[in-house]
Amino acid sequence: MKSISRLIIFLVTLAVICAGFSVYQYSATQGFLQHSVWTKGTVIGFTAHNDFEGMSYTTKVAYADRQGKQYMIETTFNASEPGYEVADIVDVIFNPNNPAEAKVATFWELYLWTFLSGIASSAALISAIVLYFVILRKVTSN
Repeated sequence: MKSISRLIIFLVTLAVICAGFSVYQYSATQGFLQHSVWTKGTVIGFTAHNDFEGMSYTTKVAYADRQGKQYMIETTFNASEPGYEVADIVDVIFNPNNPAEAKVATFWELYLWTFLSGIASSAALISAIVLYFVILRKVTSN
């Protein structure tokens, strides 16, 4: 019973930490969006990654700042198939004070870590609640 109580405390702590990280990531993304400039970029290629699930790809995008200086970014989100074709036009968001700080304007590029940490927080909290109400209550009622 003591180990179940410790597991519940661990899961609740994990849920709080993940929720805090999710809020932090969301706030950082919102701050980035508030102070950024939107532009169009062009898909110039892909980088193949061989990982435990097989091949995955990140997308390389070229874009220009307000002065016309060219930059290149690579998406952080790997996909099993390229989501674009070379020469596709995509939205890019960049920091006007540091144009190399940029992201392709997709939900997953902007909110991947917010989403994943929110899911982890929810899973940990639900697990703690289930443990408490199903297992711990059964043990203490006997």
